[in-house]
Amino acid sequence: MEQYIENTVQDIHASDLEMCMVIAGAGNQAVDWLLNVPGASNTILDVSIPYSEHAMADLLSYLPESIVSTESACAMAVRSFVSANKYSETSKNIIGVGCTATIATNREKRGDHRVVIGVCTPNKLCTFTLVLNKGMRDRIEEDFVVSSLLLNVVSIYAGINFSLEKVLLEHEAVDYQEITLNKCLNMVESGHIPYVILDSALSTEYTLPHEDSCAIFPGSFNPLHDGHKEMSSVLEDKFGLDSLYETSIVNVDKPPLGYDEILERVSQFKNSEKLVITNQATFVGKAAKLGGYRFLVGWDTAKRILDPKYYLDAQDMCKKLAHMLANGNTFYVAGRLHQGKFNGINDLIIPSGLEGLFIGISENLFRSDISSTEIRENRQ
Repeated sequence: MEQYIENTVQDIHASDLEMCMVIAGAGNQAVDWLLNVPGASNTILDVSIPYSEHAMADLLSYLPESIVSTESACAMAVRSFVSANKYSETSKNIIGVGCTATIATNREKRGDHRVVIGVCTPNKLCTFTLVLNKGMRDRIEEDFVVSSLLLNVVSIYAGINFSLEKVLLEHEAVDYQEITLNKCLNMVESGHIPYVILDSALSTEYTLPHEDSCAIFPGSFNPLHDGHKEMSSVLEDKFGLDSLYETSIVNVDKPPLGYDEILERVSQFKNSEKLVITNQATFVGKAAKLGGYRFLVGWDTAKRILDPKYYLDAQDMCKKLAHMLANGNTFYVAGRLHQGKFNGINDLIIPSGLEGLFIGISENLFRSDISSTEIRENRQ
């Protein structure tokens, strides 16, 4: 290891930076540099090197059409950031990094030799892309360039200067791009990244609250009304949980949301209220993407959760809901007026063994007979 590299890594480890990384295709020397300089545990929370397609599919929950792409690098970065928040005990300067590259090998490649590095921070997703002058270096030399770029990127977030002047050839330049909201939402819809959190100012976030402090409040919020806010207040006042609103771009019973519709929904949330955007129409999917969160739902939604028609059959429903219960998911159920009758948790048919999945919010704590559907119909 050259001295200037070792010095840089020492400075990184002395900074407040913590990170998880996923490396695919190249960048292996950077991993060696970061791990073999004393103090690595101050910086590195986890490093994953998925090399086969199966390993990459397991990591991302899908197999990218192109592993060396902006979408894949961002997917790797977001999942690394989620892991970093889980593993960090200090919640200081945390990032997730995804490095994906295609370089020289034992066969000639028709396309470019290039690297895309994605970085996810609490409120930004960006990429660093470099196309190498093909045929000018062997594999080890190209990996050294990729590794140097990776160290350069990490240094930026550690507040350290690390120049690439020594390793880049003529016409080689790093292209930096911040992911726009439109592209970010497209990546959520396509499943490349699991979610994005928005506020009314359209600021993006990727840090989910701790599972013990929060419940996910899913809905279409078309529109957001006082009943929603009252439910959220009851959850906070009586159960000590904050609400994080969630909307899925795709829905079991409705067409997908367009970009303008998403912006309209988000604009309703004020002050500290935030909306998580996912592409998960079912609660099984939401739990898989978001983790062991509790959910806040109305009685009519709870009834649909227990309807076998949204599963393969009743047995499949019980299996998947049992998995959610084991995962730590529960549902706080607020009563709703349905066909002239107020219905609560006692009006649900809950299969044996799944009773612990549902927690009732009594009528004396919450009752609101307003609905988004009625509000929309009255506006027409």
